Amino acid sequence: MLRFWPLILIGFGVVRLVEARDDYAQSGGMFWIVVGLLFLLGSFGIIRLAIRDLWPVLLIGIGVLMLWRAMLTKRERENPAGDASAATGATAAAADAPPFSDTTATSSNSTLSATAILGGVERRNNSQDFRGGDVTAILGGCHIDLRTASITAPHEAKLEVFAMWGGIEVRVPLDWTVVSQVDPILGGYEDKTLPPKDESKRFIIHGSVVMGGIEVGN
Repeated sequence: MLRFWPLILIGFGVVRLVEARDDYAQSGGMFWIVVGLLFLLGSFGIIRLAIRDLWPVLLIGIGVLMLWRAMLTKRERENPAGDASAATGATAAAADAPPFSDTTATSSNSTLSATAILGGVERRNNSQDFRGGDVTAILGGCHIDLRTASITAPHEAKLEVFAMWGGIEVRVPLDWTVVSQVDPILGGYEDKTLPPKDESKRFIIHGSVVMGGIEVGN
């Protein structure tokens, strides 16, 4: 039965694919299905596969996921949901804004983006119409400070997160309701936020953590 252990990875990928609510989640499910199939073919001797030979494939897979994620984020920014005038203003602001830099300067953009690979990144945002963004940490750490930001109802803010052998720390205001949609794989996710009195400001954190950690607090 040990020869069939890759079916666990394939099953996990199928579940992610079936329950996927967006293209990014579907890409994660396909990734685990492909990895499981490679290990299954190796277990039956159809292909010669060793763990030490997989590190280049792992790097390529991480790169493909990052590119796919960047394309999805760009598409969502160009065609955001909600009011048309607000969408036009947000797109224009994102186009006119300078590129993100690895500094602790406070940004007022409605979206943020942070990527840490073999290093650390800090981001502060004080936008009064925060819509979300994406954060990636691979063998590194990201610290996101949103305590001076705000969400304009009825809009929701959605932050896509991915941590592999790294950590992500997010700080949010006391009046935000955190909705956790993070899948930990040999890793950990912890929500330390206090329950708000008003649930009109919803902050959705969605993604995966693999052999790493993600923490959300006030």
